[in-house]
Parts: sequence; C-alpha cells; structure tokens
Amino acid sequence: MRSKYLIYALVLILAFLSGWVGFRFIKGESPEPVVSELAFDSIPGRGFFGIARILEFDDVQREKFREMEIRYRTDLRDLMISMNEFESLIVEEFSKSAPDTSRLSELALQVGKIQGEIKQLSIDHFLSIRDICDERQTEKLAVLFSNMHERPGFRRGREGQGRGEGRNRFGRRGN
Repeated sequence: MRSKYLIYALVLILAFLSGWVGFRFIKGESPEPVVSELAFDSIPGRGFFGIARILEFDDVQREKFREMEIRYRTDLRDLMISMNEFESLIVEEFSKSAPDTSRLSELALQVGKIQGEIKQLSIDHFLSIRDICDERQTEKLAVLFSNMHERPGFRRGREGQGRGEGRNRFGRRGN
C-alpha cells in the first residue's frame, strides 16, 4: 500500500519535471527559477482596481480592501517562493545519479502542503472581502466569484472533454 503511494508520488513528480524541462527547452530560457516582481508585487494591481470599481467601494472600504490585498499578496508571494524552493530541491534530487525516493516523496508532500496553504489563503482572502461588503455589494461579489469559477482556466480538464460532448459526439454511441 505504501509503495503504491510512493509510485503515485514519483509519477506525479516525473510528470511535473518532464513538463518543466519541456517548457524550458521549448522556450529556451535559463533553468533558474524567476519570481516575477510584477506578478507578486505587494501593491494592488489591476484586479484590485477592477473589484473596487465593480463593487463600488467607498473610500473606507477601498482602504480596507487595499490593506487586505497587500497582506494577501505578500503572504502569497512568500508561499510561492517557499514552494519554488522545494521544487528546486526536487529537481536537484532528480539530477543525482541515485535519487532518494523517500526524500522525493517528502518534498512532494511539502509542495502539496504549500499548495493547500495557498488555497486556504485565497479562501480566507475572499471571505474577508465579503466581510467588508454591504448586502448589494455581496450580491455583486457572488456574481464575480461565479464568473471567475466559470472561466476556462478555473475548470478541471480541457474544454469539450469529460461527458462525450466534444467534437460533435454528443449522443453518439461507440465513440
């Protein structure tokens, strides 16, 4: 049973690394991890202004939201840096002539733990945004969240796959 999980972890890690190596090879970029200061800047970005405008925040709400956004982005940046460090350790371990599978498994678990922390951080952030909204703004926020979830990047799997509806095959048998 334990070896089964170890195999799953190794397959997951190999898939990640092959994608990463393929990406680096195709793009021709250096293998050094680069953290985009633009993406993880602690100053609220376009999303901040868009949400504040759509929800029609007053000055007090806008200031609270700005403070929450700065805190969220700072915490997110720290978690992303930490996750990148663990992923670099995974790459280092794979590059050894005899990689330690238990070490790889531990590192994979750490990456998964950080991903869970990122998800929880995002949930807490969205709930804190809701807390500063009035009733009308809360309704608008629910629509915003719904629209975010329906965007293709947030769905699991690729478009047109899953229930046999892709490629005009809906209702056909034997395909």
